[in-house]
Order: sequence, then C-alpha cells, then structure tokens
Amino acid sequence: MNKQSSSVILLKDNYILILKRNKEPYKGCWGLQGGKVEENETPQDAAIREVFEETNISCSKLKLLKEFLNPETGYYNYIFSTTHFEGVAENKEPEKHEAVQWFPVNKIPEKQGWSLRKSVELSLFSANPKI
Repeated sequence: MNKQSSSVILLKDNYILILKRNKEPYKGCWGLQGGKVEENETPQDAAIREVFEETNISCSKLKLLKEFLNPETGYYNYIFSTTHFEGVAENKEPEKHEAVQWFPVNKIPEKQGWSLRKSVELSLFSANPKI
C-alpha cells in the first residue's frame, strides 16, 4: 500500500486550529491535525478519526482541497477543510503534541510543518485559494 496521510483545516470565525509537534517529523513546528491512512480506511475517514484522536473534536462534511506528494516524508497527503465540527479542542496526545491552539488565519506562527506550510502557501483557508 502507498504511504498516505490526511490533514484537516478546521476553520471557525477566521481562526484555524493547529497543533505544535512534540516529536519528529517536524518537532517544534505547528501543523494541521491529521495522520496516516490505515489499511482499509479512506483518506476522509482517516482525517475524521485523526482529528478526534488528537483534539477530541468530531468533524463532518470535509471538503478535499488538495492532494499531493510530500517530498520530505514520501507520503501522499490529502488536505481537507471543514467548518462543521463540535467539541472543545484539547490535547489528547501530549506525547505527540505540546500544544493545541486556535490562531487567526493571518497570524499563524512561522515555524510550520509541511502540510500547514503548503496550505499557507496556497492560501487554502482563505476566501481566494491559489488552486
């Protein structure tokens, strides 16, 4: 099976939820919630599962924004977005993340993991994405 991962952009009132990594890859960088697609799992199902496992947020109505190969990890990455979710964000995996925080979309920290960096480059969470 190809190496695949899913990432999710959670948006609420011009804020985006991101996580600060506590381990490699991208230790010390901020990134999107997400992770590996398991065997017999769709990228969308993996995205929903990973968001809940990492943040305790249940999301739905995901929209696939972009898919591409991450040259840094060799994973084929699917980036989804949604404004449909419920729950209060919490760090459910402190061994993997040191922080979970909402940021204004125009004030995202500069130290970013690949999926978040690519999403910022393409303005995937703005009203006018570059796709």
